[in-house]
Amino acid sequence: MSQGIREEEERFLILISEALAVFEGGECREDFEFPMILLRIEDIVDMLYRFRKEIEGRQEGRKMMDELHAVMNQPYVKEGEQ
Repeated sequence: MSQGIREEEERFLILISEALAVFEGGECREDFEFPMILLRIEDIVDMLYRFRKEIEGRQEGRKMMDELHAVMNQPYVKEGEQ
């Protein structure tokens, strides 16, 4: 299950990057003049950045938990013994 989540998050991050490229690009903003639409575009960009930050934070947390799990599953060796 964990691998499926990681793959889905990676695909979602790619989608976010593509959407940011569209909404942050000058062409998208040039197509609209109404201030409310431009404000909505800014809201979309902010939301996409928050999504990306949240996903990256979850990935980092999962990575740390995996590393902790690997350390916890190692046999205990007293200092000076091998």
